[in-house]
Amino acid sequence: MDTFIWPPSAGGANTDIKYRTLSAQFGDGYSQVAPDGINNTDISVQLSWIGKTAEVLPIVNFLNEKGGVQAFYYTPPLGVRGTYRCKSHQVKSDGAGIHTITATFERGYIGDEHSNN
Repeated sequence: MDTFIWPPSAGGANTDIKYRTLSAQFGDGYSQVAPDGINNTDISVQLSWIGKTAEVLPIVNFLNEKGGVQAFYYTPPLGVRGTYRCKSHQVKSDGAGIHTITATFERGYIGDEHSNN
């Protein structure tokens, strides 16, 4: 599996972490909370890159190659390496050969993600 290696531009990363939980409220005020499955953490990372065509084209090519279907390894800022997918990305041409790329990576769990391959 490929690894996404390009760091975001300065200020170009925002990580959203949500925990899926199940809860039961009982009549005496007691409640019980448990994780919703063994992988109950949803992680979404919004990223952006600004650069010249030659700098951002490899990012666009990588994401296009994966086509929103194939997973890849990525390590978010202050996070742990995991498998992610990118369902869409945007390309904005700012003029003078400068482009802004924005994308959202979503954490996915697959069976072989903890292998060393």
